[in-house]
Amino acid sequence: MIKETDTVTRICYCGQAVTVDSDARFTYSTCARCPRCGAEAFVTRYERFGTSLNQLVFKCSSCFDQFEAGIDNISLM
Repeated sequence: MIKETDTVTRICYCGQAVTVDSDARFTYSTCARCPRCGAEAFVTRYERFGTSLNQLVFKCSSCFDQFEAGIDNISLM
């Protein structure tokens, strides 16, 4: 997981949950650590306000807990 708060803020402002690095030809997804077990969690739902994302809901890949995470707790994978 890559901690890039500026990039996460930019892609959420643009209304995206993923971003593509055209130079490396790689797609980065937003993810967060589960507050319950610490495993990786990926976006399952999001809510838009205009063109930007204002709510991201993540689902843990281990315990299947759903939670919201703030921009500071979101990373790229």
